[in-house]
Amino acid sequence: MTKILKFPDMFLRPVRVRTGRRHDVSIRVLDRLRPEDARWRAQFAVARAASFRALLGFTDAAAAAGRWHTFEVGRTFRIRRFLRDVEELVSGGRLMVKIDGRMVLADPEKERARLVV
Repeated sequence: MTKILKFPDMFLRPVRVRTGRRHDVSIRVLDRLRPEDARWRAQFAVARAASFRALLGFTDAAAAAGRWHTFEVGRTFRIRRFLRDVEELVSGGRLMVKIDGRMVLADPEKERARLVV
């Protein structure tokens, strides 16, 4: 059974995650100009969602190399909070996120509406 996380006020498409206590989250820094800045901003969201232990191995060198960083999140509400925290990085193309093997994508319709206004 899955649960659909919708974000009406955010620039992300709805994400389908499985119900349960354990969620596998993988992130990858895509920013080639300043990867340490994107990693630094993402690490706060990781620490809020999973704990400081989840940051082990998520270094500037790993971010610059474009490696995937994987950690576990215990509850679905923390997934929602994590996505709220990294929304700007994902919609800007600076961070790639997978939750339970499913890619989190920016919503182009909302992006277009934000650019028009």
